[in-house]
Amino acid sequence: MSAEKHVFLHLGMEKTGSSYLQKLFFPKLEGFDPDISEKIIKFINMHRWQEGSLSAEQLAEAGKKFVSDSKGHILVSEETFTGRPNSLRLEAKWIAQMFEAMFPQAKILIFIRRQDSYLESHYKMAVLKYSKLNYTQYLSMREPADTAGILDERLEKMSRGVSVNSGYGFTDYRVFSLEDIVSTYADIYGDENVFVMPYERLFKEFDDSFSKINTFLGTDVQTPPPSQYVNKGLTHSGFYATLFVNRYAPNHRGETGLVSRLVSSLMHRLAFGVAALVDIVAGKPAAPMSDEDKKTILTYHQDGNKRLSERFSLDLSASGYF
Repeated sequence: MSAEKHVFLHLGMEKTGSSYLQKLFFPKLEGFDPDISEKIIKFINMHRWQEGSLSAEQLAEAGKKFVSDSKGHILVSEETFTGRPNSLRLEAKWIAQMFEAMFPQAKILIFIRRQDSYLESHYKMAVLKYSKLNYTQYLSMREPADTAGILDERLEKMSRGVSVNSGYGFTDYRVFSLEDIVSTYADIYGDENVFVMPYERLFKEFDDSFSKINTFLGTDVQTPPPSQYVNKGLTHSGFYATLFVNRYAPNHRGETGLVSRLVSSLMHRLAFGVAALVDIVAGKPAAPMSDEDKKTILTYHQDGNKRLSERFSLDLSASGYF
């Protein structure tokens, strides 16, 4: 890699192997400044819910200072910068505008995941964080979420100094257009400066995937062991056990439930133990999301997935995106 400082933005999505990359691959990159990357993440998070609070000139100056202060190349890795599911991705366009003004020459890495698999995984995480909703409620499968209403509510909370970054209330499967997520940055930086990798291919074609990542970054990092997965999700049994316990446990916002946090923690541990036993004795139960609703989600997004596949030569049909 040249002596000139380069800026790379790894922007997600969530549930696409980000923790694996952040803990086992990115730390091995030589010539990068991780400290300045953390400062950039804090800066973006500070302003992500304050659209228009900084002018393009102010953002450009902030970007220049980050680059000037950096002791090497910059790799910003934050999987939520493509938009949080529980915020209906309302902040995603503003984050892209901030990056465009701050780092006009950046190169982008985005890892995508088939919408049905992604949303099911995120729903499991929401349940692990004490959500009590079933998936049809969580994903707004029957009624579209009130996007404008949620935005107004969050802006009102912000005016009172209340954080809007937490919460697993619900989302809407319709807002997860992979085409929109990728094209937002491709339209800014150019297709040639945007690297897109399907999550389904990342671990299935392991050596080839990391060879392509190295090529894009201009690095030569030894591929980390494929067996060292970082985040292990709930089994189906663990999911159902947790969802049941959530009905009686306080949620992650700290609201009072029917039992104390201590007892709640013990209940969850017991539930995981029972779920593990069920997996061994009876086998795994059905997945949380029905095949019919998975089909509904993919049918809704299939045209956009086709266009994305053609634009970046991704062959997404091989992984069931359409």
